Amino acid sequence: FNTALSFIYHIDDDKPQEMLQMLDLCKENGLKVILYDDRIHCHRLREMSEEMYEKAVLRSVNEFGRHPAAAAFFVSDEPNAATLPLAEKAVLAEIFRNTVEGLEQYVDPQTHMLWQVVDRIGDKGNYPETSGSSMIAYAMLKGARLGYADKRYASVGKSIFGGICDKYLTETDGKLNLGGICLVAGLGPENNRRRDGSYEYYISEPVVENDAKGTGPFVMAYTEIKRL
Repeated sequence: FNTALSFIYHIDDDKPQEMLQMLDLCKENGLKVILYDDRIHCHRLREMSEEMYEKAVLRSVNEFGRHPAAAAFFVSDEPNAATLPLAEKAVLAEIFRNTVEGLEQYVDPQTHMLWQVVDRIGDKGNYPETSGSSMIAYAMLKGARLGYADKRYASVGKSIFGGICDKYLTETDGKLNLGGICLVAGLGPENNRRRDGSYEYYISEPVVENDAKGTGPFVMAYTEIKRL
């Protein structure tokens, strides 16, 4: 994209209504937005130099799966927030619907999962990734249950969950193990140029079993499966 806008939302200082109005303005003017929520801590953007930050934003088309997954994961919970008026809840519900509709196209029809770099299925070094897939499955299942997304997304989320189980859930000596989890990934800080946001970087991070970034959202998705 030609124009990138990024801003930081401090939940304790900023009014959610003002943030939503800004998102509406960006949408009306065709601007791409990266919203950094202090609660998520996906990227430590404020630690970067201005030059590195600008380059990282422009490379964000290579966002790995857990980033859009994190957005869906958190937005799926937001419309329940008691502090938001109904109008703001409706806006967040629309953001959520747009998010899951956009993510659905990246579900691999063979594994029923989303890959580490979501838009490069099958490319060398890329792989179906558990934590991001689990977060998206949870978001779709809960969004469908609460009416924030079309009911059919319950089936999509269930299919993603099943794909994770088929590919990465194993049992050893009576204990379950969950694999295919990217241990950690992000951008910067400036003195760590390896974390540059490139495709090569995102597929280079260790893939592990039983890390909380995968098991946590996997269990949350399971709780939604049990409510079907």
